[in-house]
Amino acid sequence: MKLPREFYTRSDVLEVARDLLGKKLVVPNRNGGRVAGIIVETEAYRGPEDKASHAYNGRRTRRTETMYGVGGTAYVYFVFRTPFWCAPWSRSKVWISFAVADLGDSNMN
Repeated sequence: MKLPREFYTRSDVLEVARDLLGKKLVVPNRNGGRVAGIIVETEAYRGPEDKASHAYNGRRTRRTETMYGVGGTAYVYFVFRTPFWCAPWSRSKVWISFAVADLGDSNMN
C-alpha cells in the first residue's frame, strides 16, 4: 500500500521515522523491474536547526533543492558510490539507512 502524502508531512519527524520502520520500500531497478526492502533502520533530522542535516542553517544547493519541495519527495545522494535516500518535508528528513531485501530476490541492485 502506498503511503499518503500526509504520512510524510506530519510535524514530528521523530514520529515519522519510527512509523517508517517495518514498511516496505519499493523502487524501480535498472532493468525496468522493481526491488523492495523492509525498512529496518531510520534516522531523523530536524532541518535547518539540526547541524547534521544537509539543510542546516538554511543551506540550499542544486543537490539539496528537493529537500525544500513537497513532503514525501525522495532525496537521493551517494556516499562512497552507494545510494541512500531520504523522505524530506519542511527541510526535515528521515534517512532510510537500511532495508532488508524483499520480493524474493536478495539482489537490491
